[in-house]
Amino acid sequence: ATITDTLINTSGATQVVTYTITPTGSNGCLGDSYTYTVTVNPKPFVTSPPSITVCNNVALNHNLTNDVNLTGVSFSWSAADNVNVTGETTTITTTSSITDTLINNSPSEETVVYTITPISADGCLGAPYTLTVFVAPTPELIVTKEALQASDGSYDTVGESITYQIIIRNSKGIDINNVSITDNNADYISITNIPTIPANTSTTVTARHTITQQDLNNGTVTNIVTVEGTGACGTTVTDISDDPNTAILNDPTVVTLDQNPALQLLKTADTAPDGAWDEVDEVITYAMVLTNTGNISLQNVVITDANADSGSLVPSSIAIIQPGDQIHITAAQT
Repeated sequence: ATITDTLINTSGATQVVTYTITPTGSNGCLGDSYTYTVTVNPKPFVTSPPSITVCNNVALNHNLTNDVNLTGVSFSWSAADNVNVTGETTTITTTSSITDTLINNSPSEETVVYTITPISADGCLGAPYTLTVFVAPTPELIVTKEALQASDGSYDTVGESITYQIIIRNSKGIDINNVSITDNNADYISITNIPTIPANTSTTVTARHTITQQDLNNGTVTNIVTVEGTGACGTTVTDISDDPNTAILNDPTVVTLDQNPALQLLKTADTAPDGAWDEVDEVITYAMVLTNTGNISLQNVVITDANADSGSLVPSSIAIIQPGDQIHITAAQT
């Protein structure tokens, strides 16, 4: 007779199984009972296959000894190749820690599966188990900022608002959280903080800038928005806006304003004291009103009058005249 039991010890400690055997002769006579003692060494056992999520291009530090129920265990392991990931060890390795640096070259989360066989100090093979590693892609934000057309067809007035459409796109397969929007040249932003932009989605934000006189004098308004968020593992991701209407990457959005410089001069002569300008050396006095009828400030304005007496034209130059301003000028002719 043969004992063919398959004894499985999952306790984590050495166990003893004792068989009591009574032999029986061919004539039916019973012999003295005796015992047969079997020492069952424990076999490495993993309760639940582990899984972890790691950042892109960050070294693993997974200690295999923490997976099993025994001490003194050695391991044999390798990873299945993932074509979208580099850095995984695909050859049989016997270290007790996995320290691969996994680089995810795709826009989505990738998975690397390690198959591990534990071996007890007594040489007992445990059942192979898997370690699943989820490798997050590098987070990325893509931001565009476009100025919308003026409602009246032209940006040319102080106090007029330029409206911008800002599109914030999360181009990767992981959420980006705590997204902040900063636009130092905007008077209004529809939202400045977004809790989460889910993977592979976009959010549209509206901003406005009120045109100032200095803007009109410059002839353009230049605007950039900065967006910052937090990706997997607390990684900070930042992008500055790009004007989608140009071929240059991450360039500011420049709005050209319509400058309309214009002056109006009205000149009137005073009435002669005696009712008629009819004598030599009588002095005709002129009154002039110079108005900036355009939409930009004008500098270094010079007034000339070929018939005016020398020195009688006052003022003959103006350092600056703002839109809508009127300057009163006098001149005389003898």
